[in-house]
Amino acid sequence: MNAASINELLLDTDLLSKLELVKVFKRHFEARAGQGELRSIVIDYLMDSDDDLRISNFDQVRFYGPSSGLSRYVANQLLLSLNVSSIKNKIWVIDQLNVSLKNLYDSKNPLLKTTKARLLIELLEQFLGDHFQRITNHRFLAIYFVPFENKQSNAAFDINTNSIAVFRTKRKKTQKPEYIFLHEFGHIIHCTLFKTTKEVPNSFIEFNKQMNPKFFEYSREDQLEIYADLFSIAVMLDSEFEDHNPFIKTMKRVHTEKIREYFLTELSKVR
Repeated sequence: MNAASINELLLDTDLLSKLELVKVFKRHFEARAGQGELRSIVIDYLMDSDDDLRISNFDQVRFYGPSSGLSRYVANQLLLSLNVSSIKNKIWVIDQLNVSLKNLYDSKNPLLKTTKARLLIELLEQFLGDHFQRITNHRFLAIYFVPFENKQSNAAFDINTNSIAVFRTKRKKTQKPEYIFLHEFGHIIHCTLFKTTKEVPNSFIEFNKQMNPKFFEYSREDQLEIYADLFSIAVMLDSEFEDHNPFIKTMKRVHTEKIREYFLTELSKVR
């Protein structure tokens, strides 16, 4: 496939075009062909389209709305596949992207509005203070608003590309897009500030000995989800978005305050 055809697939917002791109890249890697031209095509697309497609630019955050979110998300994953060194890892990245794309399907469920996301970022900045730049690793955090529903998740944080893909909400009656967005930042917190990508911080384990003894019955993966849920409670408590959190209304005030106090205390220890 020539450069013009690949560029057309990058520009096309259709899901089938993205799946075709994945096939092209995988065949290229399996053939152990040179990657210089592919890299140039992807980088040129990302640079040429950036100013046109970016909705807003905070100091550390860039939003890419529904019209460009899927294309930018895929292009950055393709660039990641080009940047990793071994053929095995290149194909692994491509296979993971393929799975992600095949999990997407058309849906009329809500997608977080970029105007709401801007307000949520401001809320996070207030809560995190100077730590906000640290959780973005002092570089741009890209947020892609992908106008499809995902069979497995509502959103996904990728530490390798410093990005979040936001999908249409799976359970719109019980999970609001605003809560999901801040839940995802809970994962960013434990990955970037507390350097625990596969398990919760030890302090969180100690906190739950009194707060929630049943916590220890859950798998490590579920414990990470609980961590992110509690972070969303800490941030949304007493804010205009409190009613969008599915847990705050079910908990006693004394417990939600303890959750907020836990996170604020832990943040105060980070240097």
